[in-house]
Amino acid sequence: MKQRFRVGGMSCAACSAHVEKSVSAVPGVSGVQVNLLAGSMAVEYDENACDAQTIIKAVESGGYTAAVDDGRQTSAPAQSPQADEALKEMKTRIIVSAIFMLVLMYFSMGEMIGLPLPSYAAGMDGMFNLALTELLLTLPIVIINRKYYINGFKTLLHRAPTMDALIAVGSGAALVYGIYALIQIALAPTPEAAHGFYARPVF
Repeated sequence: MKQRFRVGGMSCAACSAHVEKSVSAVPGVSGVQVNLLAGSMAVEYDENACDAQTIIKAVESGGYTAAVDDGRQTSAPAQSPQADEALKEMKTRIIVSAIFMLVLMYFSMGEMIGLPLPSYAAGMDGMFNLALTELLLTLPIVIINRKYYINGFKTLLHRAPTMDALIAVGSGAALVYGIYALIQIALAPTPEAAHGFYARPVF
């Protein structure tokens, strides 16, 4: 029997390769073809050895979502409702992230090109206020792009890291260090003592 499935959560070639590998390992499956761009998968399998739910569970075990294709989804991703919704959601994330990023860059790098900082965040006395402002501007970007962290750490737990895992680990480590530096600045007895932590960029 040959059946088509919709697969969600794939973002790179490593994702599609992992889905293909997981499904190929299911007893009774004789052929698997994954289309990353369309978010679809065609599977040939022996009905006496496995069923659609077994295949779906194999996909989900790798950290992705799957469902039997009911035939109403077109093969062209740009024309499908799911693809249109994903594109709209991505545009929203880009716009909101860009707005916060531009303000964040002003606070974190503005002085490099001669832009004045607000008085509350200027100089050594304003180090904590500046670091806190940067954190508050960073958090919305992290929250609205949380799918990278959810998918990334999920694929790490399944020992099949993807590009999402690279983004999650890299930016997550920077964020954790930034919060640590903020705490050290807050606990420092003097601005001079805190300067060592803020000498390196936070967040």
